[in-house]
Amino acid sequence: MKKLLPIIVISTLTLSACTTTSTITKSTLSQASNFAFDPSGGFIPVEPENARSMIEIVRNGEIQTVDIRTLSYSELRDHLTNSDQNVSISKIDTSGELSYLTGTITGEKGRYIAVLDFSNYIIDSLVDADKKNLGDAKIGIGLRLIADVNTRKRGINLGSILKIGLAASRQELTGRMSVKVIGLTSGEIINLLPGNFSSINETAIQSALEGMAAIKSKIYEEDTKVSAKILSVKLLPVTDGDTSHLQPAKL
Repeated sequence: MKKLLPIIVISTLTLSACTTTSTITKSTLSQASNFAFDPSGGFIPVEPENARSMIEIVRNGEIQTVDIRTLSYSELRDHLTNSDQNVSISKIDTSGELSYLTGTITGEKGRYIAVLDFSNYIIDSLVDADKKNLGDAKIGIGLRLIADVNTRKRGINLGSILKIGLAASRQELTGRMSVKVIGLTSGEIINLLPGNFSSINETAIQSALEGMAAIKSKIYEEDTKVSAKILSVKLLPVTDGDTSHLQPAKL
């Protein structure tokens, strides 16, 4: 699980790490009865929602606490100083329940969801509407590739799109996939978005990779609008806070 893009800090404004908390709303999580948490303690990708983090910035030699939503596009890009290339794989049983794998190799044949996130982010504390601490969240922007596959054997490596494609070419799995842009938009990005693929094959993978590479090159362009999203969460092992709104990343 780890790392991606360089950050340039502008000379007139210094941004520090966030110090307070991001609140998650209930609106995105009403269907999350089957949401499962990673037993290894990793971050689990969720359906993105707007971040409400309060962050510290230094302006004119003074530290100010501001809502992340009030930053300009260039300020926000410069603030997202962590980069990550993260893979999360879950198995779906016959009842629709999710269980997360601690590695990338399948233990048996069946249905799996592989989520590959490429993100620029900060880590923030996560609280519910009652201000109860739930854990941590990655707040930022990025690209997400989701593959929903049915494997025909055990021992298949789902750790990258190329490995998934290799398994598909060997007839070891079938499935579909999608590419999503999170917290980024512009006219060019909309045109470049690969979207959904009804099957996984060499043509689909090439199209997805080319589209994602082209979109990543647009992140720092002046006309690209950015907004901070909650990308993934790492919940406390035990909490009495409300997690009913969290739902896993969807195709």
